[in-house]
Amino acid sequence: MKKYPVLFFALAAVFFACSSPTGGGGGGSVSDGSGGSGGGRGGSRKHAILYVTPEGAGTKDGSSWDNASSDIQEMIDDADGRGAQIWVAAGVYKPAHIPEEASTDSRHRTFWLKPKVRIYGGFSGDGTEDGLGERDWENNKTILSGDFNNNDGGNAIDGFIGMDENAYHVVLALGIPDDEQTILDGFTITGGNANGDESTISVGVHLVKSSWSGGVVNWQSSPVLTNVTISGNQAGDSGGGGMSNAFSSSPVLTNVIVSNNRADFGGGMFNWGDCSPVLTNVVISGNQASFGGGIFNSSSSPVLTNVTISGNQAGDGGGMYNWNNSAPEIRNSIIWDNGTGVTNNVSTPSTPSYEYSLVEGGVLGGVNGNLAGTTDPQFVNSSIGDYRLKYESLARNAGTIAFYKEGKSPDLSGITTDLDGNPRTTGVKIDMGAYQY
Repeated sequence: MKKYPVLFFALAAVFFACSSPTGGGGGGSVSDGSGGSGGGRGGSRKHAILYVTPEGAGTKDGSSWDNASSDIQEMIDDADGRGAQIWVAAGVYKPAHIPEEASTDSRHRTFWLKPKVRIYGGFSGDGTEDGLGERDWENNKTILSGDFNNNDGGNAIDGFIGMDENAYHVVLALGIPDDEQTILDGFTITGGNANGDESTISVGVHLVKSSWSGGVVNWQSSPVLTNVTISGNQAGDSGGGGMSNAFSSSPVLTNVIVSNNRADFGGGMFNWGDCSPVLTNVVISGNQASFGGGIFNSSSSPVLTNVTISGNQAGDGGGMYNWNNSAPEIRNSIIWDNGTGVTNNVSTPSTPSYEYSLVEGGVLGGVNGNLAGTTDPQFVNSSIGDYRLKYESLARNAGTIAFYKEGKSPDLSGITTDLDGNPRTTGVKIDMGAYQY
């Protein structure tokens, strides 16, 4: 507890000095890493669906699978603001462009999301799929990787190796509105190494430090992430190895795994400055931090419904660390086996709420439907990351479907399955955690 005042207030100075929390948007263009304008890229093809494969095909204009582009960012720029979809075939994709105004440091290459662009992975790319429902993102792995040299190793707990050349941020979102029209669905995000110091990406009013989240940076941005795995990323002295949300960013995460990420604050996720991300059917596991192994909240109030936080490590707040009047809502969720459960900093009181949840050492059984914090949830095999529940688990049928009723805020009524894609409820019963038995 002697470390955080110096580091945290230094971090606060960095955040407030580097960006204004007002103005700005997601527009602009990208360069190819040489610092130039990248002129001639994009265009006005105006197709409703754009197609991408690892090698591209035909004319590479993205107009069909036969003419697929190999450049995801070029397709994002083409679709910017007009509600187009981008269908991406299985394979590994690495960022090739730097947002304009940035330095010439090639590690600033990133996948830069734009408003109202909907990006879907998990396609085979063989031309047989005609609809989103025909995708198979579990078998057709579609990977956004910042590992330029293909030499990453290690893990979040013991430390990563081979990441010196990796991208600072794999995915970057700036000024994405909270309208659920900007979507990233069916991807693995890996290999981000935000270990920079003074180097920044300058986009409009935003100065994004190269020490903010290796996986996903959301700055005044609220994209929708569905069927996504964020794993194998790290951040330096700043927060959010897997994801960093800052200044009123409220991304919506459904059916997401955040695992094996590392940072000083918030190994899995870092929420800073009036952020209210919505997490449903999410597993946060195997992440490491000094504070907040799973999640670190500062002046933020995420809503967690059917979330499992387990197997994370931190000096304090292995599951979650709450700072500066944060008020996370924890519902139908399990926080277990993180060394330490939930820590609320006493000098800046936070008020998490718990309903129908199991929080190790944190809540009294029988209050608001919660199970006692000494109750073993009986995971199938947590040692290999299987956080499904055994039949004998007391967390089975211990949740409430009330959170999924129409008219609730946030509106989760459209979510009918669990993280495995199985029916979320059986009659009036629902389990705690990300998986339904």
